[in-house]
Amino acid sequence: MLARAGYDVYRDFLNTPAFLTFLPSIVGLKGLDIGCGEAGNTRVLAGKGAKMFGIDFAPTFIRHAREAEQHTPLDIEFHLADCKELPFAQASFDFAVAFMSLMDVDDLDRALDEAYRVLKPGGFLQFSILHPCFTAIGSQKICDENGDPIGRSSGKYFTSCAGEEQSWTFGAAPDDIKARHAKFITPRFHRPISSWINSVIAAGFELEALQEPRATAAEVEVCSDLADNLIVPLFLHVRARKRGAWPATTDMAPSWKNDEGQMKQPRAWQRMLSGRRLDLLDPTPLDIEIEDIAHGLAFVARWNGQTQGDFAYSVAEHSLLVEMIYHRLCPGSPVKWRLAALLHDAPEYVIGDMISPVKAAMGAGYGDLDERLTGAIHLRFGLPAKLPVATKRQIKKADKMSAWMEATQIAGFATAEADQFFGKPDPSLIEGLRIDLRPPKQVRKAYIDRHLSLLRLL
Repeated sequence: MLARAGYDVYRDFLNTPAFLTFLPSIVGLKGLDIGCGEAGNTRVLAGKGAKMFGIDFAPTFIRHAREAEQHTPLDIEFHLADCKELPFAQASFDFAVAFMSLMDVDDLDRALDEAYRVLKPGGFLQFSILHPCFTAIGSQKICDENGDPIGRSSGKYFTSCAGEEQSWTFGAAPDDIKARHAKFITPRFHRPISSWINSVIAAGFELEALQEPRATAAEVEVCSDLADNLIVPLFLHVRARKRGAWPATTDMAPSWKNDEGQMKQPRAWQRMLSGRRLDLLDPTPLDIEIEDIAHGLAFVARWNGQTQGDFAYSVAEHSLLVEMIYHRLCPGSPVKWRLAALLHDAPEYVIGDMISPVKAAMGAGYGDLDERLTGAIHLRFGLPAKLPVATKRQIKKADKMSAWMEATQIAGFATAEADQFFGKPDPSLIEGLRIDLRPPKQVRKAYIDRHLSLLRLL
């Protein structure tokens, strides 16, 4: 009740916002919220495009979570379960999160083992805890004569505790509110930071990133209770990945030999604006983000930029049109194939757009590269690596109709010439459609929005 009333200021103003900023893109991924509580955060993650599952061992929390889902459905499944015995098969999830829950677990090693088990190879676990260095038993804020925080005592840092009960309440609540509500009684399982990190590593994870959220001066202006967090961090965020990477076999990945005749994989990664490093020769789904795709495609010009108008006609704009035409061409097709139509040229966000004769002249190598990128992109968003032949054929048909429209409206082709190269389209399938030229920023947003709307229909 006090948290709902807004007195959990560290959660609302600092810890949760920082955690969500720290989180990689989860659009199209399948995720598990370990210790989901009433599912406030689970619902936020679902709103970010993930297919979410939540578990908690408290029946009251699960009841509230399910009630919220019934009131406003986000396609979330909730299970009453213990994080030390998760009710899911091995390699079920792309990622797992634990918002301030693992620190309340009596057997951390077993909980981490279970998280590792249910993650797919290359999947990540991200969790938040009280910072072990500054919230140990006996740790307290140190203030000057004016009551302003100037430091914090470390307390009994090396003293681990195994479930001793502690009582506490939200410091931001007024005294009269505190008096009307009993303090929370929770078990405490403090561990030194080395114990936390070693347990993560022992479970098989590879550490990826750490974060110690710190309030800004502007945030303290809004909420003065955060002032002590300007001195030391009170929370620690950890992200770690399960060993292994897609694909499990390397038949799709080319190999080369060095001067000594040893097999060696060339390094060909590119840093994306999202922070991902995408290996163009051996791409994995977990290094692909829709924001990167949309940004790249919005700045890649069709027809090598030789089109009329003040803006180039981008691959992103073309893809939006192809998806619309495909839906008219195959109105009863599953939503997943409409998503495939939207993503049909997605590899071009890193390899660019070339006209078909040039692609053919480059030989099989270009086709193999395009196929590997396409497969990784499809798997990232829940599609099969290779589309059914019939579906691929219909998407190509929609692609040619779009090319005909572009050729005749903005690329300077006569109608007869366009008919020769691209085929004459059925007028009913393109009726009312037109080529729009927009700034890349607008096209990028439209592409992301359309992608998310299709995911929500799946």
